Amino acid sequence: MEKIKIKGIILVLLLVLGILGLNTKYQKYRNEKNNEKLLKENKKELEAKIENVISEREERRKEIQSDYEQIQIITGKLGLLSMKNESEFKKMIYVFTRESGLKMNEISKSEKLWERNGYKLKYIHFTLYGSLNNFGKFLYFLNKSRKFIDTSRMYIDLTGEGFKISLGFIEKGKIGVKN
Repeated sequence: MEKIKIKGIILVLLLVLGILGLNTKYQKYRNEKNNEKLLKENKKELEAKIENVISEREERRKEIQSDYEQIQIITGKLGLLSMKNESEFKKMIYVFTRESGLKMNEISKSEKLWERNGYKLKYIHFTLYGSLNNFGKFLYFLNKSRKFIDTSRMYIDLTGEGFKISLGFIEKGKIGVKN
């Protein structure tokens, strides 16, 4: 009888240990399933974040490309409107003076106001002689010029002997590339 009790106790103990072992394995299985589920959710979130980053980068690249194209257009226009050198500007003003019936007496040295990206804004002072009507023609020619003539800092000094006028132009220089 004692052998049967001992066998029964051992059998119950084995059964309890088996159930505990199965329970432990089941818990590990459930943990692995939960971890797998979390990893799948995290993967979806990360893929969505990656897609957002890619789309933001593409959008930014398009903005930069658009800005670059606009800068190229502006630089092209500036190149068309600017002068190659100071003597070209002086020749143009001299032609305007002759066409309007004025006479040029004096040309000052140029004054550089600013320099950016290979372009320089310079001003030159001219002393002209002639009638007020001819001076009006001269101003008309300046206004209709195909090249850019800056008048933002222009001054006109009208005297009994003539006219003093300061005009600006943009000189195209060498564009240096910075490394």
